[in-house]
Amino acid sequence: MVIAKQKQTISRRSFLIGTAGTTLVMGLGTVLPGCSRDDAAGDMAAAGASKRFSPLVWFEIDGTGATLINIVRAEMGQHVGTSLARIVADELGADWSRVTIKHVDSDPKWGYMVTGGSWSVFTSFTMLSQAGAAGRTALVEAGAAILGADPTDCEARDGQVTAGDQSVTYGDIVAQSDITRTFTDEELAAMPIKTAEQRDLIGRETAALDIPAKSTGEAVYGLDTELPGMVYAHPLIPPTRYGSRINSIDDSAASDIPGYIQTMVVPDTNDYVQGWGLVIAESFPAAMRAADAVEVDWTPGPTASVLESHILEEGERLATDRSAGVLFVDDGDLDAARDSAAETMTALYRTSTALHFTLEPQNALVEYVDGVFHSMWRSRISCSTSTIWAADSAEG
Repeated sequence: MVIAKQKQTISRRSFLIGTAGTTLVMGLGTVLPGCSRDDAAGDMAAAGASKRFSPLVWFEIDGTGATLINIVRAEMGQHVGTSLARIVADELGADWSRVTIKHVDSDPKWGYMVTGGSWSVFTSFTMLSQAGAAGRTALVEAGAAILGADPTDCEARDGQVTAGDQSVTYGDIVAQSDITRTFTDEELAAMPIKTAEQRDLIGRETAALDIPAKSTGEAVYGLDTELPGMVYAHPLIPPTRYGSRINSIDDSAASDIPGYIQTMVVPDTNDYVQGWGLVIAESFPAAMRAADAVEVDWTPGPTASVLESHILEEGERLATDRSAGVLFVDDGDLDAARDSAAETMTALYRTSTALHFTLEPQNALVEYVDGVFHSMWRSRISCSTSTIWAADSAEG
């Protein structure tokens, strides 16, 4: 966004929509003191599309009607690009066959980019739905002007605005219109979001946008990143999460592997990676082979003897002891309902430990620049513990 008063404090944030040449750009921008929201949207449009537009750009529609949706959540094999793009495209009324996605870089402008806990869709749904609805609103208004119709008589679907027997494509709207719109947080919150029955993409069979590149080998993974003089490290994971300690390392067998450099104990001043080691080599395959050859003598932590059955037994104890554990659902007066019920049923549900695997090996890239280590996780460390809970129901 091109605004002269760069040194002034940012006071407001707006969803900005503006045409830049033959592209309609829609994103979250900032409005500075002394600059109206319409001025900001105009500046955004004048600045161009994604190559020069500095605030966060959610999506763009070019003069052919093609829609590009930027994905700010990490892709770890869960096809999150398709999920998030469907939210935007459904509300926007885009033609899914003309939608593409782009996984963005790590620029701070994209905001909070942490991905974990299966929350990408959960935490983004409302925000992206409102953004898509705002874009649809702007397109309907511009399309209605072209058709000479009232916006309330128009419908946006499959990449075009229709009024009766007339229609105009999103591409033609972008090419023929000079759109400048802003939406406040309050206006976004009041956006009319589609009901489940009105949706064309969510909950319906659609072609995944993430899968083709993964299937053909075109997808770029974290492990594809290379830096000058880069070495690779493979972790040696201790027998317990906490309390383990490395007594000795025998890497004599690994020394014969071409590319092997050394094995080191991770210096852990914060007790985050207790008892971990790193096998370092000139290539990732060499690091993997060497890790299998290295022998480590560990003193395990106190939980080394804990079995899955022990975890389930403790879960059952917590679930059946009304003075312990945590209520998963706490709605209404269960004791009163049970006491007055003509019949009661009690059941015990168990779920065992599950490990979430990513498509690519979990990895991180660390670069040492001017005395500072810069790191970026390329995948996640994720696990779920065993869960057990009791369910009571009462029927009166």
